[in-house]
Amino acid sequence: MNKKTIIILAIVVLAIAGIGGGGYLVKQRQEIREKAVPATTIVFQPATAEAKVGETVNFDVLVNTGENSLATVRLDIDYDQSVLQPTSLTFSSILLPTILRPINISQPGKVTGSAGVATGTLISGTEQRVASLSFQVLSAAPSGTAISFNTNTLASSATTEDESTNLIIRKNPATIIVQAAAPTSAPTSAPTSAPTSAPTSAPTSAPTSATSVGEEINPITTQSAGEELPTTGKTTSTFLLFISGVILTLSALLII
Repeated sequence: MNKKTIIILAIVVLAIAGIGGGGYLVKQRQEIREKAVPATTIVFQPATAEAKVGETVNFDVLVNTGENSLATVRLDIDYDQSVLQPTSLTFSSILLPTILRPINISQPGKVTGSAGVATGTLISGTEQRVASLSFQVLSAAPSGTAISFNTNTLASSATTEDESTNLIIRKNPATIIVQAAAPTSAPTSAPTSAPTSAPTSAPTSAPTSATSVGEEINPITTQSAGEELPTTGKTTSTFLLFISGVILTLSALLII
């Protein structure tokens, strides 16, 4: 083997080693960057919802991974148990098919559960729906009631849960506005006021006016009839005056 051949082989070996070493360093740098710079946000969709007492409100849990790639999502969600009651938490069967921690919706004021990706896959991208959550509304909250991710909520690039690799930088809560049930007062006031005022005033005024008419008519009729009935006294007085007049007239004639 001549000197020229040896130089060529050395160059080839160095080139192969450089390519392999460069690729390894790039991979390591990417992994270090991913671990050192979390970029994932987790949100509810919709961010604000309106409902009535007794209705069910549904939310999706979305992640925006930024430059991260996720293998595990753990949810710890807080809510007001006097206003809401959770009915279900479901992880995406496509993105997170492997349940790592059992889903629990029976704890007062808390919903928990975690799931992981299938082997050889990772989650990346914007608005990736990792779970769905439902609540039943128990009571009114006109000013709004919040559901939020607490500090135990995490997303990791590891295939098992590891809080030290949490890649979430922001957790956005959601608000549910529940108006007070006003319709109950309308049916109550309408039937109460209408029947009470109408029957009470009508029968009361009618008998009163009839009685007053009887009091005004009957006594007057009776008294006037009583005053005109004794006509005998009046006839006698007239007759006596007539006779007196005749006697006076005859007396005057005789004197003349």
